[in-house]
Amino acid sequence: MACGKEGLTQAGASRLFSMIIISGGQTGADQAGLIVAKEFGIETSGFAAKNFMTEKGPNLKLKYEFNLIDSGLNYHDRTILNCQCSDITYIFTFNENSPGTKVVKQNCANFRIFDLNQLLHAENNPIKFNFTLDLMSDCLNWEFDVINIAGNRESFKIGNVERLTKHLIRHSLSRRQK
Repeated sequence: MACGKEGLTQAGASRLFSMIIISGGQTGADQAGLIVAKEFGIETSGFAAKNFMTEKGPNLKLKYEFNLIDSGLNYHDRTILNCQCSDITYIFTFNENSPGTKVVKQNCANFRIFDLNQLLHAENNPIKFNFTLDLMSDCLNWEFDVINIAGNRESFKIGNVERLTKHLIRHSLSRRQK
């Protein structure tokens, strides 16, 4: 399987940003990264689990809308493959000890963890929330060629994983455009 920017880039794609965002396509943080990347005109790709499997079942939208590739692998091995194919992995999580986060921490040479609990606990205080959002956004470096977005699946904290991950990534990319 081809890794690196050349192996994951669609031929002839024109892009606003120079990076490509990849993920494994699971619900929650993975899909949030893909959705926001598309909103900003950033190319997407990555390796999905066998048959584009997510916790909600097979999702062919990952192939046709986000250019993911069926790795033929289980979640664990697909996670390792995406780590190996990226320059950095950003983990958006409520639990640093979740099975997927442990796989990333053990197999990725370069990763950063973003604790979504900080945003969730600050939501009722707009000043604290914006301050936390700004601090976390400043830690997201978009100067890499291939960025892997990983983290908790949506069922881990329904209504919060995808929503807060999208919010943080949007905020950070919007600040970068200015």
